[in-house]
Amino acid sequence: MSCAPGSEVAHVPPTDSKQRWLREELGLQFDPFEYLDAGADPHLPEYLIDHGAFVTLWGEWPSFLFAPPGGGKTAFRVRLMRACRVGEEGRRIFPILFRPPRPSREGESVDEQEFFKTLLHDTGAGLLFQLAYQPYRFLELSPDLRREIRQTLEETLPAPLQYYLLQLKDAGSLEPLAQAFDPTARVLPGEPLPSTVHRFCAVLSEDGHVARPAPALSPEEQFRQMVQMLLQRLDYESVYLMVDGADAHTQDPRWIPLILEPLLVRLKDFARQKVFLKFFLPDDVAPFLERNNWSLLTESSKKIIIQWDRDSLVAIIRDRLYVASEGVYSGLEAIASRDVPRPAEEYLAHFVDPVVPREIILLTRRVFTEHVLRTGPYGRLERRDFEDAVRWYETQKRPPR
Repeated sequence: MSCAPGSEVAHVPPTDSKQRWLREELGLQFDPFEYLDAGADPHLPEYLIDHGAFVTLWGEWPSFLFAPPGGGKTAFRVRLMRACRVGEEGRRIFPILFRPPRPSREGESVDEQEFFKTLLHDTGAGLLFQLAYQPYRFLELSPDLRREIRQTLEETLPAPLQYYLLQLKDAGSLEPLAQAFDPTARVLPGEPLPSTVHRFCAVLSEDGHVARPAPALSPEEQFRQMVQMLLQRLDYESVYLMVDGADAHTQDPRWIPLILEPLLVRLKDFARQKVFLKFFLPDDVAPFLERNNWSLLTESSKKIIIQWDRDSLVAIIRDRLYVASEGVYSGLEAIASRDVPRPAEEYLAHFVDPVVPREIILLTRRVFTEHVLRTGPYGRLERRDFEDAVRWYETQKRPPR
């Protein structure tokens, strides 16, 4: 879908009056259709439809997940990242969210020094977040190891360590780090109390900077050294390197393998070091990976292609309403007048093209917008809101080629 200027593709936070309407009249504790960008939705892990993808991703092997544009690839990355962060099944897996850097020109490979420098920054960001999320682990470490960690953070974070510590201390929560590194990391279970966050910041600051020359190692060598610290000194069993967002740099799937080349050629080498690459890619990239002999299907790697139908889009609406209403209802008819099309979710799903999550979220969100535009943030959804939303949606489609 191509949206016209002034359409509501960009995220616009709801007003206070709309939030009150959603909460007090419709019983929604938050707007489940607020975000089109899955990577910005803090509630995404609560209503992810799995498609059996998790078992393909959750293991010590390279994985490739393919989904159509708007088809949820970032959502699956979020699910895997959360499992690592919270220690699902009692496992200790260190997660890295890596967004590859943009090449200087489309169709060219990325400079490897810059590539691994970006990876090093993302690894440092992941380490600081994980330490702050589970500060008791850091506080139990020996002073020498804490100093080593601090030095590593100073050398690898994208901004000075003290910059992040001041923000953490002021907020008393993980919010500044989530905002800086990964918005979907908000609202994790068992987040530390403000007093614990303050103590973590104080101890990490007290351990002091260990003066030593800047490392002579290349960014790639620094990354490998950091992996060894994670595995041998911090007792992680493996590292999951989650690669997302390569398609933000080009609309041509032919060039994405070139953006990922430094990792693809090291796929097996990294796996031997217990760094398991997890790629989240548009579905039209798969043929070019195979054509370029990037060992897409090695003996140990796995892949999954996510496909959607209209029934699964209906489930998206219902699951989001169920979570946002805290289990009170799971259908639009519960908050609509009797004249609305029934089943309301199926009515909306019928018009969606292409059949992917982003489109059904966009159209459902427009139903709420049409109601507010017509009557203000009051009352139940009505038939006219659905019909006006569909008319709006139809006007946004690209003309036939």
